[in-house]
Amino acid sequence: MREERFIIKIVEMFYKQGMSQTSIAKTLNISKASVSRTIALAKKRGYIEFKIHYPDDSMSSTEECLEKKYGLKEVIIGPSDQPEQLAQYASDFLLRTIKDSMKITITWGDSIRNTIEIMANDPRVKFLNYNNLLVIPSLGSTNVALNAPKGVRMAYSNYVVEEFARVLNARSYQMLCPLYVTKEAKKILLEQDSIKEMFSLCRNVDMAIVGIGMVSRKSKLLKLNKEYQKFYPAVKERGGVGEVLGHVIDKNGNTVWQDYEDQLISLGLDDLKKIPIRLGIAYGKNKRKAVKAAIESGYVNVLITDNEIAEYLLK
Repeated sequence: MREERFIIKIVEMFYKQGMSQTSIAKTLNISKASVSRTIALAKKRGYIEFKIHYPDDSMSSTEECLEKKYGLKEVIIGPSDQPEQLAQYASDFLLRTIKDSMKITITWGDSIRNTIEIMANDPRVKFLNYNNLLVIPSLGSTNVALNAPKGVRMAYSNYVVEEFARVLNARSYQMLCPLYVTKEAKKILLEQDSIKEMFSLCRNVDMAIVGIGMVSRKSKLLKLNKEYQKFYPAVKERGGVGEVLGHVIDKNGNTVWQDYEDQLISLGLDDLKKIPIRLGIAYGKNKRKAVKAAIESGYVNVLITDNEIAEYLLK
């Protein structure tokens, strides 16, 4: 009984009164190690019970289920039809994850562009001063029509990289080659020192920020990219459900057409899987199959998505 009273006393001092273990040790004239062991013993005997009161709109349990089901490092779920909220979550993740001397590669897409726009207006950025931060594109780029809105242009790889680097005061490189070329031209371009250097850097980055696209006539990539339009019927017919780094993948995460791959200048998917942090940002129910293929194949290990896709992934 005396032992139990002593245990309860320490537990109340630590949890109810908010005293540190060092303060408890001084007050009771015992060692800090004794305090720590006593708290551990109280937990073991069931004297302490933790209960978390989640907000009504919390998705924590769903996020944890998806992390366990797909072996993901982290899942962050936001409301459907609110891309700005998801961009805010993505910005929060990046600002707490990016450290000095990190190398980051970026693909393309509206979700990434939205995240950078939110980040640019975040007051925390003013107080950040990263050292030796490097931002690199992971695929070739392509020009859109000169009269296209700025938001459309900013969704493309080199533009995204430049803006991301500007916001975080980082160094950046550009991939000075088209996204699609002939098979012969690709062979020549990949032998150029500047492009070889880019892909060498890409293979050794700390983080990849990846947009996940869909293979659909509603895809902005299809509407705006003339080079991709000629490939669309064939990749769709061959079972393409999504796009990662420009590669069109089927439901199992495999590329669908070698002729297409032979003309694409992009980091390889096997190289992508070796990058420690692979952040995928995607929303909208039309992308659910693409997201599932990307996470099951290991192309993404941190996912920021919406309710609709999360519900589909749980099935």
